[in-house]
Amino acid sequence: MRRRAPSLYQLRLESGIGPEGWAEEARRALDLGFDHLLLPSVFALPSPGGGTPPLSGAFERFEALPQVLDQLRSLGLGLVLEAAFDEVDQNSPIAREEHDWLKPSKTDSTLDPRPERPSTQPDYTRNQVRDGMASAAQHFGRFLAGAGIDGILARRAAKTPAPIWQRLVGAARDLTPDFLVIADTLATPPLEVEALAGAGFDFLLSSAAWWNLHDDWLIEEHRRQGRIAPLIAFPTPLDEPAPAMAPEELKGRIRACGALSAGFLLPASARDAVAAHSPHASGESFSAAIADVNALRARHDIVGRAESLERVTGPYDPLAVIWRHDGGHPQTAQGAVAIAVNTGPEPIAVEPRLLHGAGGGQICQFTEILPGCVEKPVAPSVPIELAPGEVRLFVGGEGPVRGKRRKLAAAEGADRRLEALAAERVAIEAVEPQIEGGRFPVKRVIGDEVHVTADIFCDGHDKIDARILYQGPGKRDWEAVPMRFVENDRWEGFFPVTQLGRYSFTIESWRDLFATWREEVVKKRNAGQRVALEIEEGKHLLEAADEKAGKNERILIETALTRLSELEGDDARLAVLLDEDLFLAMKAAGAKTNLTRWNRKLEVRVDRPAASFSAWYEIMPRSQSGDAGRHGTFDDVIARIPSIADMGFDVLYFPPIHPIGKTNRKGRNNTLTPAPDDPGSPYAIGSPEGGHDAIHPELGTLDDFRRMVDAANAHGLEVALDFAIQCSPDHPWIKEHPEWFDWRPDGTIKFAENPPKKYEDIVNVHFYRGAIPSLWYALRDVVLFWVEQGVKIFRVDNPHTKPLPFWEWMIAEVLAVSPGVVFLAEAFTRPKMMKRLGKVGYHQSYTYFTWRNEKWEIVEYMTELAHTDMREYYRPNFFPNTPDINPAYLQTGGRAGHLVRAVLAGTLSPSYGIYEPFVLTEATPVPGKEEYLDSEKYEIRAWDRERPGNIRAELTRLNEIRRLHPALRRIETVSFLNAWNDNILAYAKITADRSDALLILVNLDPHTAQTADYEVPLWEFGLPDDATIGVQDLFGGNHFTLTGKIQSITLDPADRPFMVWRLIPPGA
Repeated sequence: MRRRAPSLYQLRLESGIGPEGWAEEARRALDLGFDHLLLPSVFALPSPGGGTPPLSGAFERFEALPQVLDQLRSLGLGLVLEAAFDEVDQNSPIAREEHDWLKPSKTDSTLDPRPERPSTQPDYTRNQVRDGMASAAQHFGRFLAGAGIDGILARRAAKTPAPIWQRLVGAARDLTPDFLVIADTLATPPLEVEALAGAGFDFLLSSAAWWNLHDDWLIEEHRRQGRIAPLIAFPTPLDEPAPAMAPEELKGRIRACGALSAGFLLPASARDAVAAHSPHASGESFSAAIADVNALRARHDIVGRAESLERVTGPYDPLAVIWRHDGGHPQTAQGAVAIAVNTGPEPIAVEPRLLHGAGGGQICQFTEILPGCVEKPVAPSVPIELAPGEVRLFVGGEGPVRGKRRKLAAAEGADRRLEALAAERVAIEAVEPQIEGGRFPVKRVIGDEVHVTADIFCDGHDKIDARILYQGPGKRDWEAVPMRFVENDRWEGFFPVTQLGRYSFTIESWRDLFATWREEVVKKRNAGQRVALEIEEGKHLLEAADEKAGKNERILIETALTRLSELEGDDARLAVLLDEDLFLAMKAAGAKTNLTRWNRKLEVRVDRPAASFSAWYEIMPRSQSGDAGRHGTFDDVIARIPSIADMGFDVLYFPPIHPIGKTNRKGRNNTLTPAPDDPGSPYAIGSPEGGHDAIHPELGTLDDFRRMVDAANAHGLEVALDFAIQCSPDHPWIKEHPEWFDWRPDGTIKFAENPPKKYEDIVNVHFYRGAIPSLWYALRDVVLFWVEQGVKIFRVDNPHTKPLPFWEWMIAEVLAVSPGVVFLAEAFTRPKMMKRLGKVGYHQSYTYFTWRNEKWEIVEYMTELAHTDMREYYRPNFFPNTPDINPAYLQTGGRAGHLVRAVLAGTLSPSYGIYEPFVLTEATPVPGKEEYLDSEKYEIRAWDRERPGNIRAELTRLNEIRRLHPALRRIETVSFLNAWNDNILAYAKITADRSDALLILVNLDPHTAQTADYEVPLWEFGLPDDATIGVQDLFGGNHFTLTGKIQSITLDPADRPFMVWRLIPPGA
């Protein structure tokens, strides 16, 4: 059994100090927790013939030595003496009687003519000397053990042949079996250290006192020497003055060395190091650190038991984490000890995961040893801060013992677990499409096919088959459609969505025994092998399938069985079994061996087409009278509907149409000093006339509104309302439901803020505390009220400032009642929040397109929208302008700039929208801001809708093209083409079946004509680079051809800054 590692206190035996002084020093060592005293070489080596060893030269006149040794032993401390056989003490009989055993002194005879004097070093090259010194060592060992000495520190051990140490150790252990022998191997070459193996040493001295915690040499030394014996570390040199160091530095060294090796030794030089730095410092300044180390070693035997030494952090990391564990291999370890040292000039943190990583799952419970040996459990997620130079200690152990419970669980549940796993023989992985692991549904529109892909594979070489199972809204039974192998274990299949609502789908796969048989028998036949037995195997597969086959499949199977019984000859019978129709029947009816169903269901939300393809036209109803002095009405809107419908828009969108509050009403251009006749902002919702379910009286009545909705529907338009969850201070809810609002300490209501901005005419509701669930229900019921009035599209104002759970709940509630409702999220905020709004249920979303003007910006943004997983849940709606946003590009771009943004919006995104001044190319800004001057948000405007420069005709044609070309209805049809001019954007919109292909070129510079060479995507049609393709200019109406992949074009904003061409491949 491995002996406990010692903790040694080095003591100087100096003349002039009486026995009482030595005893006091020894008691101090005992109080500090040491178990052994280390004394220098008190005795000289005896004669080879035996006898009592004399005192060494340093102590020959120290008469009190025997009394001192007796007192030290009486305190219960073990005594370890230094011993060295590479030099002979002058008082040794060997020095006097066997001086021919000693090497000649190294003097230069030319300088000193006197005869050479012998040195004190034995000449171990001579057999006689080795034998004699071994005999002397044997007598010395017997003497030391008999005198009650507990062990030796063999200084410069490798300079003495190992057999000599063996003789000493053997003699001592004959009397005292646990006689302690420590080898000093400092600064000894590795091969010489290895030569000491088997000499009987219990421990070796470590070189840790000279280690900087970064270089590799100490770890390599520990690995090599640890094979011979465990190591003992010490913080300052043994035989040379210690460098001056502050008490804190020494304390850190003591804590580190106490954990770096099995044993611990405190040199006498340690006290000198502090005194050299601080002459008046007391030894008490580091006594606590020493006591802590010894207490740690006494309380946690892993410190002395651990064998390894590893650095967890990198060699140049200022945080040095050093790790030791027992048990050889980490997976057999029962405990560990670690130190963390901040070697850098700045504070640094230890992440507990470093300790857990070093523990490898075996050592997983850690305790920090604080000063005073106080133990503090380490929380896995809480970093531990280290000041510069600070040292922290940790011990680790195994987790809770669960062996018995594991055995019990195995006994009770092994069969169930085995059966469950065995049933999943076919692996089904990487199923697509899915969002957040199935947390949210993907989106499709009615009439789509859902393309499902998955990695599907099985052990061995058997053939497998797979199918998609899907359920329509409200359906309990699964419908099945086959999947097909694509490549590299990837399979695909499609299922149609023909109802609004939520579909579920999953995948099944199985081993197809008949297909496997069929493949193998064909290989054997082609190789000329006999297949009579294989034919019988195939017949048995048919017989097994016949019992469960459907009517049509049974006819084919039974016909085949009949023919097999009638025919003779392997070739004829095999031809029956290889019939293609029979193969298809067996795919349907054959046994689905090891049938495996993927363990999750994914969802698809199916919406109506307007959710993904629409053109929005935004107006302020109150500005439709044609007279800035008269508030517009719904009848005025009805008069405008034919012209808007004629432009090809299909959604007519209004900002809020509810009563507007008067308290803190905004004046023109967002001033705080309104005139008496200023209408205020429509977003300050609520007055004594009503709130979110009421209509502003000057617009008309609810009946007028319904007439207007009907008129819009009659012209192919839908009305979209703004759902803005905010209130004016006059909203009825404030008095009826004060618990829905935030109140300040002085009793006043808290206005809406986005510091430093304040919205004095608006207050926000809060969604929790006393507002849940009543507010949630009230807001849902507002939407359902307008649904009852014929509104199926809602643009939601600032949804990112309301809780995501509310939106997920409310949208689902509304769709459960009316599946055709569409919600558009107006959230210009952080990308992840915008994406999450799409995931929780919004059908469409505003985007950053409004500010994407440069070519690289547009390409990068469209690639994200169209060719990442965003296409599964985020349907963009590109608005070049809004009542809140008058972009700088439009302010300076003039008519050409408006055309550029219209074509980009209408051809890149399936849904786009414009706010009415865009048609008129009106973009006069508030100076220095992206806002419209004299904005309709704060006053009634009368627009000259026939003003010169308007782009009504171009928007009308754009909408016609959008309706005629399916390639513009899906975002994923876009691909960008090379155009060697950063001001010209070239892209194609091509359907998957290549039945519709558009090539679009846009000059992004609205002021200057630009020329570029560009690519024609001939490769999309399998055409060579020099092929000819037909082109129809969808805006100009002319037809022509292009020959060759590389073409050139000049786009002049004074003429037309864009081209939208239909590509007509040969034979189309």
